[in-house]
Amino acid sequence: MKKLKLIIYFVVFWNFSCQPPNLLDGLSSKTSDEYLIIEAQEANDAQNYDLAINILINQISNSAKVTIPVKELLANAYAGKCGLNFVQYTISLAASTSGSAFRKVMTPFVGSVIAPSFCAQALQTMESIGTETQRTTNQNAFTAVAGLVYIGASLRFNADLFPVNGDGVSDVNLCSGLTDAQLDETIIGFGFFSTNFSYVSASLLGTSSLNSLDQVVQICTATIGSSCNAKTSGDITPAMRSVIRDLINTQEYGIGSYSTGGNDLLLPGSCP
Repeated sequence: MKKLKLIIYFVVFWNFSCQPPNLLDGLSSKTSDEYLIIEAQEANDAQNYDLAINILINQISNSAKVTIPVKELLANAYAGKCGLNFVQYTISLAASTSGSAFRKVMTPFVGSVIAPSFCAQALQTMESIGTETQRTTNQNAFTAVAGLVYIGASLRFNADLFPVNGDGVSDVNLCSGLTDAQLDETIIGFGFFSTNFSYVSASLLGTSSLNSLDQVVQICTATIGSSCNAKTSGDITPAMRSVIRDLINTQEYGIGSYSTGGNDLLLPGSCP
């Protein structure tokens, strides 16, 4: 029941489909911000993310663009364009009872058309609202999940290449076949998730997924500290790339074939 309540809340908070169909009728101007924002809401509900983004970026006034509801709607549209359906994604994670952390967050995107770069825009839009202490609990929970989506979408897009839209198996050498720029997408998603980790719970992501994700956050933090919270490519250090690449290449935590045998001291040998 608690899971259901959370799902209902996020459907209402991040999806504006509850608007009545004749809501636009009482607005006098089809060029007013109010009219255009509702059009963007309806486009987003219909998963026409390109239209929603175009309205919010190019058609409303500058004064409307900086309001929090518009930023929330824009972040939601960017996340949808990236590949996020919030409810379906969290249900998928909650239903997962086995597998590694990185594989769990990637698997929902196998067989789907995705565009990871839009996840970065969703996250930066949420960041423009304020820091974690300035945003609401629900804004931070959305940001954490969007970070997971960026991790999963970027791994599927950059590593799981064949067939078209992937099959859940990495097709590249994860130690040498992922460029730093490609790896940085995963790292930035990880940074946003780890920064907002305290705002998600087992009731939202499921006990198994939450525990496995908590493990990789703890390993990264114990190894290199606050650098695990990188939010831009400029924040990323060589040590951060090394740790995340090692984790990704393992069976225990990532999507690779290297086995630590349960000994985390062997993690640096994943990508020698």
